[in-house]
Amino acid sequence: MKVSAVIFLMVSVLAVSVYAVDPGVPDTVIYQSGIYVPYNPGNWSRVVVEVYFVTDDSVSDFTLPTLWRSADDLIYLDSILWREAFSGWDDTWYRISQDSNFASIIGWSDLGGPDNPPLYTGLQRVVGMELIFKIRPTAARQIVTIDTTRDQRTGSANFGMPDGANSFTPRIVAGSFNYGVGTGIDDISGLPNDYILKQNFPNPFNPTTNIEFSIPQSGHVSLEVFNLLGQKINTIFSGVLGAGAHTFSWNGTDDSGKPVPSGAYFYRLSAGDFVQAKEMMLLK
Repeated sequence: MKVSAVIFLMVSVLAVSVYAVDPGVPDTVIYQSGIYVPYNPGNWSRVVVEVYFVTDDSVSDFTLPTLWRSADDLIYLDSILWREAFSGWDDTWYRISQDSNFASIIGWSDLGGPDNPPLYTGLQRVVGMELIFKIRPTAARQIVTIDTTRDQRTGSANFGMPDGANSFTPRIVAGSFNYGVGTGIDDISGLPNDYILKQNFPNPFNPTTNIEFSIPQSGHVSLEVFNLLGQKINTIFSGVLGAGAHTFSWNGTDDSGKPVPSGAYFYRLSAGDFVQAKEMMLLK
């Protein structure tokens, strides 16, 4: 029996158990959103949707049943490209059912032999895979949504721990892409026209809050947290991001992982020449 088949059977057995609650900051899977694909009637088109993983735990296996919705079923998931985050794993496997707009996606870090590193991102966003969609020449303008679902065989989305005994359901952020909807001659990108930093939610919060922002072009971005004295206490993200909408979480800790006290804090977005800060409140 092939290794992939063994994994599928093992995950199917595990799926009958009750998943525990994530003991720390909720680990998250994020399907990319804010993608625009120009309307291209009479021709095939292709779109790549990245899937991000954010963890504060070491994840040794996962299942990610994925469902997409196309208004006319003429846009479909064609293949999946695994990225560096899972390059050292023993097996990564997927099965796509285009008739039901469903994909079963499974990864297993260590099936014996030399130890393989589990996935740990330190609450930073990393790309785990790319979903490659194809658009048929006769597809209508539409917005395609991508989200997790429940599979009859493998159950809901699940992260397994290296001890082999504990697992939990991660937080899922749905994604989407826009195929030629709602654009005019003056707006052909479908991307944000300006930098936007939204108010965190929830606010006040305990222990975790989410921060959303949009950037109109790719570039280096930093998202940092400061106290009322103007001292930087945490760098939530620093790196290159693509144009579009992005969401990050802060768990009320400093750069060393130590919890900070209740009170008011500021989060600041820096991207190109754009710099903006907003206040948030941590209550314990």
